[in-house]
Amino acid sequence: MNIIELVQKAKKTNPKLKAIPYPKAAALVRSVLNQLKQEIDATEEGVVKVPLLGRFKINLVEKERDGEKIIKKQISFRPVAPKE
Repeated sequence: MNIIELVQKAKKTNPKLKAIPYPKAAALVRSVLNQLKQEIDATEEGVVKVPLLGRFKINLVEKERDGEKIIKKQISFRPVAPKE
């Protein structure tokens, strides 16, 4: 799903968003996603919680490759449980 598709779906489900032009809405979505990426990148270990979306759990994992220990960042995502 790309940014324009996200904006189109949001505009269909929320009538208040119909007044926002596509370029501005797309710029806002792009900015929000970029901020989320920066927050995840800046977190060495821990959890980044995003309301209505879920949690990104970040761990440093030590692996051995060719006899050398390599530390890699492992990111897992757990979505918010749907409300019934």
